Parts: sequence; structure tokens; C-alpha cells
Amino acid sequence: MKTLRPFSLLKRMVRERLDLQIAVAIICLAAAFLTIGGYLNFLRAQEQERTTAIAMVREMVSVVEGNAAIAAYLQDLQMALEISSGLQSSRYISMVVIDIVDGEQVSSGVVEAGRVADFVLELASPFDPATAVGSIRVYANLNQIEKLAASKGRSVVSGQLALLLMVSIAILWAVRVVVTRPLGSVVGQLRQIDLSNESKLKEVATRSEDEIGYLAKNINSMLSAIHSAYLSQAEQARRIALLERKFRLIFEGSHAGIVLVDEHNRLSLANPAFQSLVEHLCPNLDQEEAQPLARLFKDPDLVEEILARVRQNHGSVFHDLMLAGDLEVWVRAVFSVIESQNSDEEGYIEVVFSDISDRALIEQHFEYGATHDQLTGLLNRRGGVAGFPKQIEQAQARGGDFILCLIDLNDFKPVNDVYGHDAGDIVLKEISLRLQGALRADDVIVRWGGDEFVVSMLAAGKDAVDTVGRNLLSVFAQPVEIRPEVWVQVGGSIGIASSERVGFSVERLVEAADEAMYVVKKGDKNSYWVFGDSSLEQKSSSLQ
Repeated sequence: MKTLRPFSLLKRMVRERLDLQIAVAIICLAAAFLTIGGYLNFLRAQEQERTTAIAMVREMVSVVEGNAAIAAYLQDLQMALEISSGLQSSRYISMVVIDIVDGEQVSSGVVEAGRVADFVLELASPFDPATAVGSIRVYANLNQIEKLAASKGRSVVSGQLALLLMVSIAILWAVRVVVTRPLGSVVGQLRQIDLSNESKLKEVATRSEDEIGYLAKNINSMLSAIHSAYLSQAEQARRIALLERKFRLIFEGSHAGIVLVDEHNRLSLANPAFQSLVEHLCPNLDQEEAQPLARLFKDPDLVEEILARVRQNHGSVFHDLMLAGDLEVWVRAVFSVIESQNSDEEGYIEVVFSDISDRALIEQHFEYGATHDQLTGLLNRRGGVAGFPKQIEQAQARGGDFILCLIDLNDFKPVNDVYGHDAGDIVLKEISLRLQGALRADDVIVRWGGDEFVVSMLAAGKDAVDTVGRNLLSVFAQPVEIRPEVWVQVGGSIGIASSERVGFSVERLVEAADEAMYVVKKGDKNSYWVFGDSSLEQKSSSLQ
């Protein structure tokens, strides 16, 4: 690994500097060019040198051809030897053999046995060109020629290498001056630019008017746009951070419970106030998996319906809801759909809860006081009038009869006059208890006012009406103990109205029952009469 470290450093240096990359590229190209071109030029120089050597041999032989022909014609061996020795002295020739027609032979030099002559020249008679007198065989010095050719090739390649090196250096210098130095200046200025600086950016300066100058101008424009965008984004980020702090302050510090419900109506987010509100239901709400919001309320179907309505109408809905569990906790909820351009947040609803348990109890107390009689605990006239329509709807749905009875106490005023109002109150409460005991749980008993009571119920047929009348009269059969060993007797005049005879109008039923009660009051009292019936005397006499 240590031996590779310098190479890694060099590689990293080249990768980080453009001029070095260009230099490496030129060196690689030059090496490839020199390898291929040098080899081809070497071969070419060798071939040229061989051709030149052979041409010189031919020329030297041509020079001595005449003399050699004379020597062969005269059969002058000494002259032939001098000629062959002169040719063989050339560095391009290893051996020269002059053959004479009569079989004589003169040679100079030595070659390996069996070698064929590289050049043969026939010698003709000086006087008769058609007559051959001998021949000259020339054996070239191939080793010397190859050495000379190789030397020539190396010389050519060395020259080309020197030239290529000079050209490469010139190109590198030109590239550095024209390209890398201006680019290095631009890069150096870019490295000194701090986009986070809110002051005006320093522009990239260059004297070039070529592509590098064009690049610098465009870089300045781009940097200006990026700087403006950065400043805008930084300002927006500051505003978002401020809003997030405010939202967190509101969300976490609010006394109202705030939750975020996803598209599946599950709790996605809840603030500490809401977690405290439902702590008796979910002690570890922040650690549990998302659960449906509706499960936290007494009426989950109502909550689901409200959520669906809010999504459909894209509005807000206010509603008072009671939490689930044994504790009676009431909240006022405001459901609002969240309008978002983010597709991941579609269908989310924000719900704000305010604990109104104390207010609900007070409202229930006031509502009870407004609809109930304080003395007897029965419904008062207002509560009764509000409850009659529900019974009428039930009677109409079942196809039955609705009965309304008006009861006026007889001999009640003397009790007040003789024994006082406290005694009268005791009588009223006792009669109320007896009525509750004599009637069904779903029958409505109302203290209509003073010493008057109204009873309403569902019944079927005339016999049922008579049964109701007898049950009501039984309430007054026994005296009332107002003090120890002090008893008083009160009776009741009862008027009964049936929907079968007067219809389902509450006002008409009350009027009819009142008329029937006064009929009884004017008669024998302590009896009942059904509006529209004519058998009062028989009923009262039979009861008496």
C-alpha cells in the first residue's frame, strides 16, 4: 500500500488540475503517435538505406565494368584481381568474384559457403558486344547495410521524437496561457465567493473576450440569480422557522386540545392539552399507534358522520360531544378541513376541543330546572309540552291511540287553609309518588300547575281508556298523612281526551281533556270522563 501512495497522490493531483490533464492527454497522444509513426518511419528509413546501398554497389560495378571486360578479354588475372580488390574495399561489398570464359577465376573477400551472389554482371568483349568474355559476381555486405539502415532509422526517429517533444511543449505552453491560466483565474475567484454572504457578490473578472470571457459573464449572471434565490430562500427559511416557533408555542401551549386527523379518520397528531383531556381513556396516547378518533367518544357514529360532512363540504362544523368512559366529560369540537396543495396531506382535518364539562353540567341543571317541577320532581308544563310530540310520533308509528288525562285535585284548598302550605306540599308530593307507582315507566306525568296534573300515554281501544281512568282514581282512594296521626283526604276530577276522537293536536287534546275535567268537576267529582262519552253518571256511581 505504501508503494501505491505516490501514484495515488499523482493521480489525485492530475484529477484536480486541468493543465495536468491536458499535459497527460498530449503525452499519451504523442506516445501513441511516436510508437506507431516511429516504427513505420524506422522501417521506411531502413528500406531507403538498403536501396541506396544496392544502388551504390551497382554504380561502382558499372564504373569498373569496362576495365573488367578488358581484363577478362585479355585474361589478365592481375588486372582482374586489382579490380575485384578495389570493389571489395567498399564497406557495402563483402566479396567480388570475376569469372573468365576459359575457366579462370579471380576473387577478393570471403562469404559463407553456399551463398548466392546478390548481383551478377555479364562481361562482353570490348570489340564484339555479342561475345561474352566473363562475369562479375558481387556479394553485398548485408550486415553492414543492416547496421547502417538501423542507424539511419534511429536517427530519423530521434529527430521526430525531438520535434514531437518541442511541439508538445509548445502546445502545453499555449494551452496554459490561453486556456488553463484564465480558467484557473476564474476558478480561483469562484472559490473565494461566499453565496451565504448577504452583501453584494464580487463578480468574476477576466480579460478574455473568447469563450472563457463568455463563460465568465454567464457565471456572473448565474451566481447573481443563485445568490438572489439563496437570500430569498434564507429569508423564507427564517420566516418558516419563526412560524414554526409560533405554531409550536400555540400548539403545545394551548389550553384547547388540538388534533390532526388523517384521511382514515385516525389520530395523526395531538397536542399535550388533548392528551391530558383523554388521559383517563388513553394514558399513553403519544406512545400508542394511531387510532380512530371516533373511538374516544360516546357516540362514534356521530363523529364519523361529522368528519365525512366536513370533507364533503370543505367547511367547519361545531358540535358538543361527550367523551367515552365512566367520567362525564363534555367537549365543544370545531372540525375544519385542511386545504393543502400537498397530495400527501389531502383529506386531513384539524379538530380543536374545549372542555365544557362544567358548562354542560350547569346547562343540564338549568335545563332540568326549566323542564321539571322543583317540588315534586315531575315534568312541569314546559317539559310536558316538549315531550308530548315524541309520544304522538310513537303512537302514529305504531298505529295506536294517544291519551291525555287532566287531573284536578278536589278538596285541596282546605288542606292549605287549615294545615298550611307545608301540608299542601306534602299532599302534592305524595300524589306525585302514587301517580308514578300507578303508571308505566314510559308514561309521562306532568305537574300542570297548582293542584293540576297531566298524564299522557299510549293505549289501544276504549277498554284501555277505562283502565287508565280507574288506575288514576285509585291514586286518591287512600288519605294522605301530613303529620304523625294526621290524615287528609283529597280526590281527583279526571278529564280524558283520546286521539281517536279529537286527533293528534296537542292543543286540541288539552282543550278536550280540560272540558271533560270540568264536566266531572261540575258533577259528582272524584270521577273521570272521556271526552265525547255520555256515561259519566254510571262511571261515577259505580266508583262510589
